[in-house]
Amino acid sequence: MSARDDYHPRHALADPEGFYDWAFENTVNPRYAQVVGKIAVRYASPEFYFPGGATQEEFYDSIDEDSSVLITFSHHGEKKLQDVSIAAATVFQAPYLMDRLDTVRVWAKNYYLTDRVMGPLIRPLGTVPVSPSITLSKKYRLKASQADIDDMQVALFRHTADHLATPGRVGVIFPPGTKGGETIQIGVGKVLEMSGDTKITVLPVEMVSDTAKDEGENKAKNRPKNCKVVYGETFQTEEGLTAEEYVGKIAGSLIEAGNTVTA
Repeated sequence: MSARDDYHPRHALADPEGFYDWAFENTVNPRYAQVVGKIAVRYASPEFYFPGGATQEEFYDSIDEDSSVLITFSHHGEKKLQDVSIAAATVFQAPYLMDRLDTVRVWAKNYYLTDRVMGPLIRPLGTVPVSPSITLSKKYRLKASQADIDDMQVALFRHTADHLATPGRVGVIFPPGTKGGETIQIGVGKVLEMSGDTKITVLPVEMVSDTAKDEGENKAKNRPKNCKVVYGETFQTEEGLTAEEYVGKIAGSLIEAGNTVTA
């Protein structure tokens, strides 16, 4: 089978546990990731903002080096390269994360990973396939029961929580439902709830940019315009918190972060 076929969601539906056992073995190529990060910084040209006016060094120094880290991005891009470039610039160029690159796992939609152009570019970045139910039918023409979809999603959540159970590891999630700044859905909260007493530092990041418009076609361009990456206040996981409570904490941090540069 080709690499594209390996990531096809039919495999996740057929054997969710086996599929995600395999998917989480997709390690980052650190040298490639750093090159991608440098290119992404030049492409997106983001400005970085940290809570309380802290420097990047001060902000990351405040995170316990023994803690796992879950980075949750807001999701504003209307084109593929907007979110990808901003996230790559943020994750793969942060000095604090350089020693952790081989532990990074990034949720990425299946259709990016199976794309002939995007797939080869992002598969070496520790990407883990995510299959939104709407794309199963529209993109892949797969028929799946809700029970099968639930099993697949639970396997993803559990494997993500298991990955973060080892101290020092990093997870990167665009919470489903945040595209365009809409309400955060429950998936990221489920991961944190399943983590139990694992020590995880949650790092919400708000991406703010002006959507560049093509006057002729009135379509968003791939390249972000006036891009700002705003870090929210971090928080620690607490045993006993529900998925809904975690989603509320992430949403509150993202809203506060966004307000600091849009007020």
